[in-house]
Amino acid sequence: MNFDTALLLGLSIGPVIYIIITLWRGSAKSFGAFHYADRGIAPSDFIDSTIMYALQVAVISLFATWGFINGLWAMLVPIFWGIGYLIIRALILSGRLDDIILGRMVGTIHHFISQQNRYRYVAVVAALITLLGIAGPAMFEAHFVADLVSRSVNPETVNGEYYLALFVAFLFVSGIYMIYSGFIGVVGTDKIQLAIGYACFSAVFALLIAALSASKSSEAFYIGVICLAFAGIVFISKFVVDLVLRHTDVISLVSTGIGVAAFAIAAYVAFTAVNDSDSSALSFSAFISENFRDRFPLISILSLAIANGLYQLVDVGHWQRLLAVQTTSDDLPKARRTLAVSTLAVGIYSPLTWAIAVMFGITLRYLLPEGDPWVIVSELMTYFDAGGFIGSIQALLFVAALTAIMFSTIDSLISGVAFTVHNDILLQFSDKFRSVTWAKIVTAFLLIGMFYYYLFMRNKTGAQFDAILYFSWSCQIALVPAVISTFVRPSSGPVIVASMIAGCAAATWPFIQGNPAAVFEVSPTFALAASAIVFIVLDSAQRIMSRA
Repeated sequence: MNFDTALLLGLSIGPVIYIIITLWRGSAKSFGAFHYADRGIAPSDFIDSTIMYALQVAVISLFATWGFINGLWAMLVPIFWGIGYLIIRALILSGRLDDIILGRMVGTIHHFISQQNRYRYVAVVAALITLLGIAGPAMFEAHFVADLVSRSVNPETVNGEYYLALFVAFLFVSGIYMIYSGFIGVVGTDKIQLAIGYACFSAVFALLIAALSASKSSEAFYIGVICLAFAGIVFISKFVVDLVLRHTDVISLVSTGIGVAAFAIAAYVAFTAVNDSDSSALSFSAFISENFRDRFPLISILSLAIANGLYQLVDVGHWQRLLAVQTTSDDLPKARRTLAVSTLAVGIYSPLTWAIAVMFGITLRYLLPEGDPWVIVSELMTYFDAGGFIGSIQALLFVAALTAIMFSTIDSLISGVAFTVHNDILLQFSDKFRSVTWAKIVTAFLLIGMFYYYLFMRNKTGAQFDAILYFSWSCQIALVPAVISTFVRPSSGPVIVASMIAGCAAATWPFIQGNPAAVFEVSPTFALAASAIVFIVLDSAQRIMSRA
């Protein structure tokens, strides 16, 4: 099998399976069925859908770069991400999300804020800001894989001669199954995407560790053992959750089991190489020490903590999944426990998959020490191309993994923002838009509109993917004070709107200064600070005036 054939197979496996699954599940027949599966998602299915949603191509590409540059310091980001799930779990157990879980509030998080503050246009403004926030991550996934594969076919061509065609093809395929079956299709394909994405990526990574053991046997052994520990915890947590929920998801258990087996074999191969090596072995403490390399600046750590630790509060996809859970008042205590256990498991599982991606970046630094960290994944494809048959197999598995994860992110984010635009904007003007036909039209137009918006953002940022992603996430972080106030002490609509707009505007400061490279370092902090300050000042002034 040659390299180009491997790329084609890697691209094709997932989409064919997803379309078959979608056709089997059938077409969405109503507004509710299209946007939140008519609240028919079993609580036990919530975890698998959410896990795959949290494993993104952006994660692999970002951590391949950050792991290469910053080493183990990049582990801070998965830790912050896990804290976000603990916050959601606390809200579930506190009963503050009961209205959403029971379906008393059928709408997005923006609609929930709007209802609590009794100001309908809060939902409209929040939805528009979220639209800006999701466009970057959703389109980045398709762009990254299309560009990667295109460059692999013809490395001499800027953006690759097949780049735009592949980009559009990915959106077309995802559009087919999203528009046909709606949210039930998104959740239905998540399990398969999880299996393909996680299992194939683990297999490729394990092969890279085995290859590294030929020259860096001690380093390869430590990487293999650390990844085996992470993968083992992922598998055990999934197994325990299935026992607690009295539910067995064979597909997820098999895929996570493949991860354990792959890293166990890689660690064994590396251990054998250590024993056969004539050179003195590197100690584990020395390995850890040399991989605490370039530390993030303190302002960057703060921004990373804000962007990752608070993101779950404003993530429309996560709220959409909570709304889709099937439960009743009689089942509420059980549903709370189920969702709390699931969210805790995802809070363990998802950060650990990110941690494995950090180790992937560290491995690439050892394997390709002269590589450019900002295009290191493209250079890895060149490495595969030079590897003969084994390299082609690795390329097939790697592209299959990236494609599976990419489709999961596209469909989840587009589904979430389509629900947002439909429910929080169109329905605010007329109830005649409440139909499955309009739901499909909104989804189709969003795919096209966000495609062009992404190309515009890419041009403005100089194609710096971390700037695109963190500006997008910063826009959504501007909603955090509004969400928190909804659960603690609702304010007035004008105060909420002013705080959201202020936060979103503050996130653009690096662009105003002509320094898009600083976006990931400061925009999340600026967005949260501006939004919080405006909210506190205006809310306090309003309460003082109301008492006068």
